[in-house]
Amino acid sequence: MTRVLVFTLVGFVLITLLGPVQRLLGLEMVTLDVPLVLVLYMALAGRGTGYSRPATRPSLFSGRIDWSGGVTGVLLGHITDVMGGGATGIHSLAMTLVFLLTIWVSRHVYLAGNISVILVTFVASLIASMVALGVRWLTGVPPSLATLTLVASQAVLCAAVAPLLMKLFRFVDQKLSRDASERGTLSQG
Repeated sequence: MTRVLVFTLVGFVLITLLGPVQRLLGLEMVTLDVPLVLVLYMALAGRGTGYSRPATRPSLFSGRIDWSGGVTGVLLGHITDVMGGGATGIHSLAMTLVFLLTIWVSRHVYLAGNISVILVTFVASLIASMVALGVRWLTGVPPSLATLTLVASQAVLCAAVAPLLMKLFRFVDQKLSRDASERGTLSQG
């Protein structure tokens, strides 16, 4: 529960701070999808998942999964939808799908290093954007060529910044683990 609250707060702060910075840099149409990168980090580095390939053929729901990434994704997706003024629930749906797909991929493919992070982030950004475009298309707004160009640009931006953000998230995760182990030692004494 603490991990969900801390990472939701970190994500909210980053969304709030990076919005004006992106506008100052002229990135008004293309945005850095902080919830996406955070959900990917939590799915790939979550306790019980990770970078190792299991010995048996796993299913999505076999084994121990840290669902805090999924919960954080839904919360940050909702915050993003509310702050962005779009239809509520689309980003939450996309983050949930990205979390589940990333868990599945991390159990079937060995992922390690910045190149893997960049590739997974690029594909996940495309998937999240396609979910949003699909929902909009169902409501009668077909995607244009300009919209598809923005989707590709956003995927490139997210992929380029993902390794840096994941280092920040790893730092926060290490601080949480250290604090939890210190509390455990003090309470046992």
